[in-house]
Amino acid sequence: MIDGVEVLTSEMVRVSADLDELIGAGIIFAVFALLLFYFLVLCIKEKFGWLTLVCIVAVSLFTFASGKMFKMAFNPVYEERYMVKFEENIPTKFLQDYEILENKGNNIYIVREKGNE
Repeated sequence: MIDGVEVLTSEMVRVSADLDELIGAGIIFAVFALLLFYFLVLCIKEKFGWLTLVCIVAVSLFTFASGKMFKMAFNPVYEERYMVKFEENIPTKFLQDYEILENKGNNIYIVREKGNE
């Protein structure tokens, strides 16, 4: 790592939402998308022009949102966190590359790399 910094442990931490929360939200969005699609078909049959356009936009947005929920549920996001101990002061080079998340006391900190958000 960097001089003056001792890595005690490292672990992978899940930073995305839980599976059941994302699946539940994805199902709700998918159901709304199906209901709006049914309403869209009715609007096309009855020739409601402006309402049809609103339904097309709403169906697209709900479908996109449910797809994002299912994608995040089955492809979770992880980040690596490190428990480090500093010999004396925190090195400047370390602060440029890493973000301090928690102070454990006795010069021991939980950190993560910057840019992995």
